[in-house]
Amino acid sequence: MSSSISASGILYDDADDADVTVVDVVIVGAGVAGLACALRILQRQPDTKLAILEKRRNESELCADVGGGYGVTEKVLSIFDRLGLADEARKNFGVLGDVRFIDPIVKKRAGIVRVLNLHGGVTATRGAMQELLTDALRERTQQSNSHGNDGTSIIRYDERVVDVKQDKDGVTVKSHRGTVVRAKCLIGADGIWSKVREVCFKNNSNNNVNNNYPVTAKEEHEEGQQHKRSRRSGGGASSVLRRLTPPFLRRKKSKGEEHPSSSSSLVRSPRFQATPFNNAFESKAFRAANGKGAICWWGKANIDVSNLDSNARTDEFVSTYHTLRNGVSMFATSMSNPSRVIWAAFTSAETPSGHMHATTTTTTTTGDHDVEMEEEATVKEQVIAVMKRAKWLPSSFAVQLVDRTAAQDITRHPIFDLPPSHDRSDTSRSRVALIGDAAHAMVPFLGAGACSAIGDGFSVANLLSDPDLSVEEALATYSERRCDGNARNARRSRELMGYTLCGSRLLDSIFASCRLHAPLGLLQHELTIADRHNEFVG
Repeated sequence: MSSSISASGILYDDADDADVTVVDVVIVGAGVAGLACALRILQRQPDTKLAILEKRRNESELCADVGGGYGVTEKVLSIFDRLGLADEARKNFGVLGDVRFIDPIVKKRAGIVRVLNLHGGVTATRGAMQELLTDALRERTQQSNSHGNDGTSIIRYDERVVDVKQDKDGVTVKSHRGTVVRAKCLIGADGIWSKVREVCFKNNSNNNVNNNYPVTAKEEHEEGQQHKRSRRSGGGASSVLRRLTPPFLRRKKSKGEEHPSSSSSLVRSPRFQATPFNNAFESKAFRAANGKGAICWWGKANIDVSNLDSNARTDEFVSTYHTLRNGVSMFATSMSNPSRVIWAAFTSAETPSGHMHATTTTTTTTGDHDVEMEEEATVKEQVIAVMKRAKWLPSSFAVQLVDRTAAQDITRHPIFDLPPSHDRSDTSRSRVALIGDAAHAMVPFLGAGACSAIGDGFSVANLLSDPDLSVEEALATYSERRCDGNARNARRSRELMGYTLCGSRLLDSIFASCRLHAPLGLLQHELTIADRHNEFVG
């Protein structure tokens, strides 16, 4: 049975040109979204001709163990199961055993105030996830007769896309090296700074830089509908806070917000800041923090976690540690190997360079005098200074973890996302579709980014392999099925970041009380809320 992507037909008038590669599907970007898409297509249609253009220079760079970890939920593990990778994932990744909440201003037990046994899902480093999918794709292409090679040419490294042209019969992609690929459809999986989005979706004014993203009338209406649905379904932490807030404390809309212009165009370039949310508290400080951006420090500590947590697990399961106080947040995971902990610390900032130029004071002795000198802080000193200003105790698990992490193993990154969009034309147009961060990059406060990306790739692959759908119909159906859920998760992630990093004493008290006393079922609901919007196709 033929599918929409493997049906015969002339795609390119000069197909005999040796400089042009003709394939069925071209994928730009070999991250988790692009690889999941390629694997599923080849699983369902082994004869499909694929090309993946990846800007990184080689497989070592692609699978480099940089950045934070990925949380893989049970729902996404079911995708791995259908790809034949679930057993391998559970074997090579860390299987979640419990979640440990930390209050860094509590002296006892390094601030660990509650441990919840929450089995299910796995945690992986970025490098481990990339290696699993890359190896699986290599094995899959070696089994395919359509490529006639050892399977390594599916991913073409050091190919940075510079131009895309689309017509009624297909898409032509050109890289900076002069490589030209002609395909029936293009899947843009090239991340938040997507060249595919910049070139193919620019007619919708989606790439004008504007960090202060205006909420359009359409989004205002759809957000209202979403809040109604959230109230009916029980909602999440943000919906609970909205209901607990007395009307006189809720922020009133300005005159411009009461009747936003329906002609406002949606701006979808990467943003650092966002406008404060309409459902925030009246406090000016809270609203200001709500609209700020965030800085993240990622670290990998090669230490035995039992030196920090006397009750650390000694079995094959992993623990995740959640810390929040005074506008600073931290997430850490002890991998199945107890001598390794990966962590990420966050705080708000006005600009992407925030906290970069912090200084430290050192004392040197010159003759009979002590002289104090200011020097630019290292990345590690920046994190410790932020925690110190937040009044985190030096004895707390979080501060000790940073202190014992080698300076060269800590990196600093400003956090960007894309403004969430419910507009289907922001996700697919004719023969081009965006998946993963290229479509809906979100801040990492729901832990939904990688799971949503994998769900996108799996869904679009299933639809492209449907013999009853044309390419255009398959991509349009993908947008229809995935757009709203991804937009809700992106908006909720940004909203949760605002609540988490605002530094409000009231909210700190509410969160601390929830961690200590909330029923297990409610916390499970909050930890998996993003998964309910990650409904994949097929």
